[in-house]
Amino acid sequence: MKRRIWCETDAPERTLDGPTLEALARREIELILAVFPASLRALPAALDRCTRAGLRVSLWPMLDDAQGRWANARTMPAYLTFARQVLDHTGGRPLEALFVDLEPPIDLLREALRSPLRALRRLPQPGFEEARGRLQEAAGWARREGVPLASAVLPLVWLGGSGWEEALGVPWDGVPWAAVHAMMYSSLVEGYSGGLAGPSTSGALVALTARQGRARLGGLAGLSLGVIGPGALGDEQPLESTGALRRDLAAAMAAGVEDIALFDLVGAQRRGPPDRWLDALIDPLPGVAPAITAPARLAAAACRGFGAALKHWRAR
Repeated sequence: MKRRIWCETDAPERTLDGPTLEALARREIELILAVFPASLRALPAALDRCTRAGLRVSLWPMLDDAQGRWANARTMPAYLTFARQVLDHTGGRPLEALFVDLEPPIDLLREALRSPLRALRRLPQPGFEEARGRLQEAAGWARREGVPLASAVLPLVWLGGSGWEEALGVPWDGVPWAAVHAMMYSSLVEGYSGGLAGPSTSGALVALTARQGRARLGGLAGLSLGVIGPGALGDEQPLESTGALRRDLAAAMAAGVEDIALFDLVGAQRRGPPDRWLDALIDPLPGVAPAITAPARLAAAACRGFGAALKHWRAR
């Protein structure tokens, strides 16, 4: 069983206080710490504090929003250049992994949430195969530095197939990852569906995503759950309660996925006390894995169908 928590902050000196680090270490929860260009200089001191607390740490490079923020076909050269800078700033301090966040450029994702059809006209992104090749090379140089390369992906690319992967410009397949986390945030499904998907449907989609990932990747499959605080887009609907987190955790574990991460530490602090969220992350309620509902099956089928259409469109 592996438990992790994302920490999306550009001010680690304020977020990573002693009691927080001790609470994570006591529960053996790994920290996945975001590193922005603005927080790069603060990284060595943050890693030293984590080491003193006995905490396992992975790093999560992120570009400025003006550069696209996440790794994708458009941003891959700049993203991997920054990722190497991040590793250079660790000074050889031990890391569990370097997480590559595979999502479309943040401006495109924001447009897709406002106007999906308008955003669709900007797809597919060019340079997909080149970006995959760069990631394969990155896995090699990271391994030589003693740091496994892991990734975070949109659940669309598991549920909907390679059509989504190619159209969104997020090449996760064919790269020797140490772990792949699908960002299956049930509260976002509920929020961005405009009320069409309730807790039963979103919970069932967590289960379906976990099953798909486990079938495809075996023990390399992980799930990131939440969200419990604000994210990069600023309008994310948070999980209602620790009970909802335990429900999603039980769904993932019932499918055989044991590598679970919570998004994110800042949210746990703001909706404190943080201990209640950390305890929920390691203590699923027994026997509450959601049933796979008909609406969830229909949503997954629609995702697959649209992914196949995108693949056909790209091949033309």
